[in-house]
Amino acid sequence: MVGSKWLATPAYWLMISLAAWRAIYELRYKPFVWNKTPHSPVKKNK
Repeated sequence: MVGSKWLATPAYWLMISLAAWRAIYELRYKPFVWNKTPHSPVKKNK
């Protein structure tokens, strides 16, 4: 029997493939755009 962690492998491969195709698309059509994750400013304790 296959271990439970191996059952998610095809989904993982699919996600990697989609990310690679998105990167190729963005490199071709939007080469100077950087997708950033929005973060709120960090408050420093003094």
